[in-house]
Amino acid sequence: MERPSVEDVKQKPEWSVYAKTFSRLMSELGGWSQEQADDHLENRLRNPGFRSWFPHDNPSDEAAPLLLPDDLRDSLQGVPWVRLRERICQAIDLSCDKHNANPDNDRDYDWETERRRVAQVIEEFRKEQ
Repeated sequence: MERPSVEDVKQKPEWSVYAKTFSRLMSELGGWSQEQADDHLENRLRNPGFRSWFPHDNPSDEAAPLLLPDDLRDSLQGVPWVRLRERICQAIDLSCDKHNANPDNDRDYDWETERRRVAQVIEEFRKEQ
């Protein structure tokens, strides 16, 4: 099976939604500029594995590891890294009892609460280590 090209992925209707959500997540939760988010996604598109797997992951799956503090990003590996990444994804995607893969489209999504929730997940993880 041939892997999709960068242009193939960009032409999928899911791409613009994914890119918009990722950019908003990184802006609101990571303090990134639009240019930083665009550069990151362009770099990811150069990865044939990313292109082949797209759109199976939510934007939060891409954002979560980038929201880790540097010391954790540099030191974690294996199962602890996977667990923390998943907890951050859940904190982003789960709001009350609903799953929200595109919070940037939800006018009731509380970004300030979300920042606190992600910080709390990281703080709780540190205490467990």
